[in-house]
Amino acid sequence: MTNDAPTGDGARTQRWPVLVVDDDPAVLRLASLILGGESLDGVPVEVLTAASGAEARSVLMARPDVAVAVIDVIMETQESGLDLVRWLSACPAHVATRRVLHTGQPGEGREEQVSRSTDIHDYWAKGTLRAPEMRRRLVFQLRQHRDLVQMRTRPSEALRCVAYRSRYVGEGIDADVERIHASAQRHNPEFGVTGALLVCEGCFFQLLEGPTAEVQELYARIARDPATPT
Repeated sequence: MTNDAPTGDGARTQRWPVLVVDDDPAVLRLASLILGGESLDGVPVEVLTAASGAEARSVLMARPDVAVAVIDVIMETQESGLDLVRWLSACPAHVATRRVLHTGQPGEGREEQVSRSTDIHDYWAKGTLRAPEMRRRLVFQLRQHRDLVQMRTRPSEALRCVAYRSRYVGEGIDADVERIHASAQRHNPEFGVTGALLVCEGCFFQLLEGPTAEVQELYARIARDPATPT
């Protein structure tokens, strides 16, 4: 049995396709070397390359399964990469493709300015990121892509949000809050549930979000806790 990665159209592939776009052949070779050895869930990365924005569009139109696109800014023009990002963000076939700017040439503006004005998911500055950091950040983007695809291809597992208020009737609220926090840290990630808890004058205000079945089960367990009647 093989570990397959989900793709944008719900199909399966035996690799995570990552597209690196840069007009510098040395950058393409180095990025392929650094990123090509990475994997997620036992599935290896497949590095695709393009030397221009136009070439990248051709690759992306042919490969709707691209998980991450790592894009330089200045290629054919001063804003070829930014134009590619705008096109990619508006492309329905690539709604789950993660968009990363990998740049560092002078005249492009500061990272904060570019990040605020462009619909990107990460910004990699050339010459400052070491190989381990690039691989770590790539895996993070792959996880985001994987989770987005899984949410889109499994509509029966839609998220549910529950907000409620409860009154504390125990004898040691500080200790019980620590217990609740420790329990949430242990169990919530396993079930894909996130939340927030506010304690004020003996009352709990809590927000839970996650898959419907898991949120319902967690809320039922909280409702049975004698220290916090709902």
